[in-house]
Amino acid sequence: MINLSPLPCWARASFYSYGGDGGYDMVAGAALVAVTLAGLVPSSDILSGFGHPAVITVAAVLVISRALSNSGIVDVVSRALSPYTENLAMHIIVLSGVCAMASAFMNNVGAIAIMLPVALASCAERGGRPPSFSCPWPSAAF
Repeated sequence: MINLSPLPCWARASFYSYGGDGGYDMVAGAALVAVTLAGLVPSSDILSGFGHPAVITVAAVLVISRALSNSGIVDVVSRALSPYTENLAMHIIVLSGVCAMASAFMNNVGAIAIMLPVALASCAERGGRPPSFSCPWPSAAF
């Protein structure tokens, strides 16, 4: 039988993430508590996933991406690419080419993470919407 006692905690965490003061960390924490209390995952294994190399890689990529944004390198690269991104098709082709070249020399997830702030900055300069080109260019890294 499933223990339903974590349900109020999960509902509260969901409320916070969608409009309150909390965020995704509240939902993730509530989910960890919920699956532990429900007995779906043994309590000894609940945090073992954080040691997986993929989780560490994604965390490192997010830190590097933020550091590049804060350092101003993103603005320099975005300005250098702006003459070649007059329309959406050229924008996608240029970003795909730079991402493919970067992934030839480094981890493909790292190449995407480095190019993501550049792509968002160049999109903001053009007045475009990021969803319109966010799928095609990352696939060039693979």
